[in-house]
Amino acid sequence: MFRFIHVSDTHLGVRPYGLIERERDFYDAFRWVIDKALELRVDAVLHAGDMFHSSSPRPVTYVNVIRELRRLVEAGIKFIVAPGNHELPKAEGIGSPIKLLEVLGYTRAPRDPVKPEVIEIGDTSIIVFSEWASELVSKINPLSMVRSEYVVGLAHIALCDALAEAEGIPLEMCVSSRRITSSMVRGGYSYLALGDIHTPWYNRVPGAPPIVYPGSTEYLDVGEYKRNSNRYVYLVKLDNGVVEAEKLRIEVVRPWIIIEGGYSDVVKSIESIKRKAGKEPIVYVKVKDPLEQAKRRSIMSRLESLRREGIVLSYNLVVKGDGDLKQVTYTPQPMSMESLLEKLVEKCGDNTRKEIVVLLSTLLNNPNDRTVLSNLTKTLEERGDVVECISRVFGEGVTG
Repeated sequence: MFRFIHVSDTHLGVRPYGLIERERDFYDAFRWVIDKALELRVDAVLHAGDMFHSSSPRPVTYVNVIRELRRLVEAGIKFIVAPGNHELPKAEGIGSPIKLLEVLGYTRAPRDPVKPEVIEIGDTSIIVFSEWASELVSKINPLSMVRSEYVVGLAHIALCDALAEAEGIPLEMCVSSRRITSSMVRGGYSYLALGDIHTPWYNRVPGAPPIVYPGSTEYLDVGEYKRNSNRYVYLVKLDNGVVEAEKLRIEVVRPWIIIEGGYSDVVKSIESIKRKAGKEPIVYVKVKDPLEQAKRRSIMSRLESLRREGIVLSYNLVVKGDGDLKQVTYTPQPMSMESLLEKLVEKCGDNTRKEIVVLLSTLLNNPNDRTVLSNLTKTLEERGDVVECISRVFGEGVTG
């Protein structure tokens, strides 16, 4: 028997609308997945790509990721990744964050991004395709590569028919140069674990392997919420020739409130929003009538009051523009923590300033992490320029 969690599109390090709380939401969802893997004592976690939002994550992102993956290593649970387009390097010689994690012993991934790699765990073979090699799912017969009882395909690719059904993009508009559909996937798999499409999709045709997209673990925008108001991973069990896939709802996702209608109905709905337990929601408001400036200001004022009082995290107001049908979006623009720190240390030298911003933002995001504290202490001991700058900003008396 082989049991694993299938997850994809965690986009760690992303910060929608510049909100640090939203960046933390994605870390929370990732932590929930790791918690669930440990609770269920699975054999592996299979990540189908876009684990990171960038091929050059900031230090705070690595800190959050390594802290969680270390827990899997200690429990003997494998973490296998099919790198996606977001984390694959954009130029030669840059490297990939997935490769760094592999060198550190936290994950497994294809050594060559243009070739699939077979990873064996017990009686199961996992054929891993990075995004650059994903079209090979329609060309390579998996049974020619392995002879295991179970064969799992792990790839980052948007199948055109899945994209059409899950996100409403017509087949003829599928921009993938591969233009592969589920019917083109080679047989022989016990389960095909895919990523790239952010809306959950499950296709099980008699005689064909289950083809599954769990979707993203958090919402990048309101469109993703509208398509599916829950986020999932799959718990998959392969036993006695039977494939069982159970959808698990991620319980820490930040809620959204969608309000659409005329001015009066929108105002009533906004006034009915009350403080609730858990994470503050994000409010999306769309007024379907053209609005005069005074009414627009009235809605903005109500939404801003909710935000200041901590009843909602943020809001997005969409109205029709003056004199035409173009939509205008209003979103509060917070100053990020990094921006505030940059402002504080602007008089320090360029190199020193950048290093201090990274050190302090990482510390503020992870105040109880011993590794972060150790790195800060070491830097203060070794770098007089850093100590001088911090002393200048926060007052005399800061020492190594």
